[in-house]
Amino acid sequence: MRTKSLKILLLLLIIGCTALVLIVFWRNQDQTAIDADKPEMSEDEGVAIGKIEQTATRDGVKQWYLEADSGTFSDARKQAHFVGVRVTFFLKNNREVWLTADRGMVETGSNNIEVSGHVVVQNEFYRLETEQLNYNQQKRIITTKNPVRIIAEQFELQGGTMHVDLDSDRATLTGSVEGLFNETFRRQINPS
Repeated sequence: MRTKSLKILLLLLIIGCTALVLIVFWRNQDQTAIDADKPEMSEDEGVAIGKIEQTATRDGVKQWYLEADSGTFSDARKQAHFVGVRVTFFLKNNREVWLTADRGMVETGSNNIEVSGHVVVQNEFYRLETEQLNYNQQKRIITTKNPVRIIAEQFELQGGTMHVDLDSDRATLTGSVEGLFNETFRRQINPS
């Protein structure tokens, strides 16, 4: 009888240890997945947080609103680095332009923004795709030196670099610019 009790106790102990090892392994995997979504933090960065919201204003007027899945802040470098970036730019006449990117950085002194990784900028009329771009808060311009593609209902354009003035709502593409236009658009610009 005593041998049978000892075998059962030993079996329960083995099952318990196995369960404990599996639980520790499972929790460690979850933490690794969470840590992979956080931006890397160097020694001079003091704060790392998740679910960030930031609003930039000038003369009491909202210029942009940023949301991010996580980020780090560095007082020493006056920068904030983000992962999972979404920015809404506020234009004249209550219009908006939306930006999404994998990563981003805001210079906290100037509110200039740099984003990279699957960058998409869009409004109700067009969609712009590139891999990296910069926003200058003082000039209210968006620029990229990377290839860019703009898709709209009536056309598709591609260029090597781009400059967008948010206040005048004008975009300039340079460097190997190509375009496709639908028939309706062609008739509008060349009615003969």
